[in-house]
Amino acid sequence: MLRLKTMIKRLPIYHQLLSSNKTTSQGVFLKALNISIPTFKRDLAILRKSFNIPVMYSTWDRGYYLADKKVFDYIFNQKALA
Repeated sequence: MLRLKTMIKRLPIYHQLLSSNKTTSQGVFLKALNISIPTFKRDLAILRKSFNIPVMYSTWDRGYYLADKKVFDYIFNQKALA
């Protein structure tokens, strides 16, 4: 439960980085969030499984992106209002 709470605190940064019109590398996430690789992987799992946010990885661009930006915008705005 504690991990989920701390991950939710990082949600605005994930939203900002993933909402850009380009892919975002793992290194950018690690630096912006000041987290480790295992924490990043756990956060991605939470975004994908608990929030149903379609975070994808592009092997060509070597970065993460949203398959559908509207989903994250909707969820992010709901969490911000709560």
